[in-house]
Amino acid sequence: MFDVSPLSFIPGLTPTLRMACHLDQLANSVKNILALQIEKEEGGHMAAMAEVHVGSAPAIQATTLSSRMTVAGKLDHNDLQGTVLELTLADLQYTDEGHYLCVITVVDMTGLIRTLTMDTDVTSAEANSTTLFQAVVNLQKDLLESQQVNKELATNLTDLMVKQEAMAARLYAILHSHQSKTKVKSCENDVSNLTSKVLTAESRAANVDSTLSQMAADLSQCCQAANDSLAIVTSMSQTK
Repeated sequence: MFDVSPLSFIPGLTPTLRMACHLDQLANSVKNILALQIEKEEGGHMAAMAEVHVGSAPAIQATTLSSRMTVAGKLDHNDLQGTVLELTLADLQYTDEGHYLCVITVVDMTGLIRTLTMDTDVTSAEANSTTLFQAVVNLQKDLLESQQVNKELATNLTDLMVKQEAMAARLYAILHSHQSKTKVKSCENDVSNLTSKVLTAESRAANVDSTLSQMAADLSQCCQAANDSLAIVTSMSQTK
């Protein structure tokens, strides 16, 4: 699969362009994956933007975009469905529109090396009252969704902390009632596992908080751009 979002962007207003190249369920129909690439059509030929090979970390190939591009992902023979190449472009420009490809080199079930491709077109749009309004609506929607995720994480974190406290009380009771070492060890393991889950939940909550802060900043920037554009339109109308 080739996930690209958004498919249309407004330079100076849309924060990022994200792409993810992966096989997903199709991984069950191949024996192995050798490489993943994300390419873009430039001057009639395809130019590699990023790639990941067997035994190597994801790497940027379009060096002229390295200041605006980040890549992530993995190629894991033990987890073909989880194998993915992710690319994020920031500070979007009109030159970022175009025809993009996800290219995956695999070994099929018969042992032959094959290349699978998926493509999509990304377009740019001029900033106007309609696109600015839609951009604000989309950012508000993303912000609300992230807030809901953060709320759910906070609830899960609270539940885990309650369970951790209950396990700690149980361990204390066992230690003071001289029950078997087996039960003590089992309870210690439970507390350790819950503590690990609490720490993971806290980390996820922190990441979501960071994302919410960034989205709020993007929304503020978008609203400012909308106000500036509307002011220009109003000024032009008064001039006429």
